[in-house]
Amino acid sequence: MLIKTIDGLEPADKSKMIADLFTDYNKVKAVMAQPKKNKKAYNYNYSPLDEVLRVIDTAIKDSGTNLSYTFETITGEGKAGTKVYIFSGNGAWLEFSDAMLPVSKNDAQGYGSALTYARRYAISSAFGIASEEDDDAQSISSPVTRRKTTRQAAPQRQQQQPVKKPVIDDKTLINAEITYEGKKQSLLAVVKIAMTGSDIDKQLAGDYIKKLDSKTREMANEIVKRKLYEQPA
Repeated sequence: MLIKTIDGLEPADKSKMIADLFTDYNKVKAVMAQPKKNKKAYNYNYSPLDEVLRVIDTAIKDSGTNLSYTFETITGEGKAGTKVYIFSGNGAWLEFSDAMLPVSKNDAQGYGSALTYARRYAISSAFGIASEEDDDAQSISSPVTRRKTTRQAAPQRQQQQPVKKPVIDDKTLINAEITYEGKKQSLLAVVKIAMTGSDIDKQLAGDYIKKLDSKTREMANEIVKRKLYEQPA
């Protein structure tokens, strides 16, 4: 996050302008309600962009401040994303990091979906909104719990020993590769982003891992369980 002001100000005026900006910013966050998570994707619920913007606009109105925000659309190299700006109305503003996503399809729908997704994450992060259910990385680190079924117990002599899954060795996990952000990257590196990156990067990488096939997700789970992402590169 960068703090910026108009040019040509005296140091004292600039300091006051920045202080006023953060005063208004904190007032808005203080009255911010969490949005309704009324949409579902995969195995989690989330708040759509229009619901996130509704609670932000309501908080700005209720706070009595002149705060406002806008998005800058960014595209290129098969990606679409946004940058969020928050303005105080007195000449100071906050500029947040780019939130970029690979475009799934090279058409208007693909770019539109990526842009909406990026905007929701970027503006939620800027105002400290939890727009998704927080599963504390369980979607990456914990295997899916399957529903148990009740079956009649068979005689002991007919019971079969459970088939043990082959153990995936560390070398296989470290060398596994996936395509992320339009290029080949190690699965380990993407899991590391999902576990230790910035809030936006964590969410984007974590959601991407959720969409992978079951075998690759299982490998990601093992990387987390064994804490391989904590090893030096």
